[in-house]
Amino acid sequence: SLVIKQAQMMALSGKQISGSRPSGGYGVYLDDSTTPNSYKLFINDSVTASYEYDAGDTVVRSFNLSELVSLDSIVYTSMIFVPPKGIIYVSSCAGGALLSGTGLITLRLEGNRYAYIEINEQGQTDVRKTP
Repeated sequence: SLVIKQAQMMALSGKQISGSRPSGGYGVYLDDSTTPNSYKLFINDSVTASYEYDAGDTVVRSFNLSELVSLDSIVYTSMIFVPPKGIIYVSSCAGGALLSGTGLITLRLEGNRYAYIEINEQGQTDVRKTP
């Protein structure tokens, strides 16, 4: 949730990289293909700037989840906040689309417990134990 907020704040504050603000925005990519699962804070600056994470985007920082935590039932693999208003695009590997309503990230914890991160179209995030 903190990395999602960081991407959002980078877009809202007009964070510059190499002297300019990337028009494609800042995002978070959730990767359930790695072991352990991971996520990346990235700049949507590839040539296509397609409002989804791709190999041409600049990774600001990568994070590995604990071996005891995994991504589960991912609806969206990336969330991108576009400056100057922080408009949110979400993607499920089929091109980005404006977030409408809410998006949910499910984390599977040790002992078959779950945690949920919900984000709505205004950029509010909520971490809770029930969906």
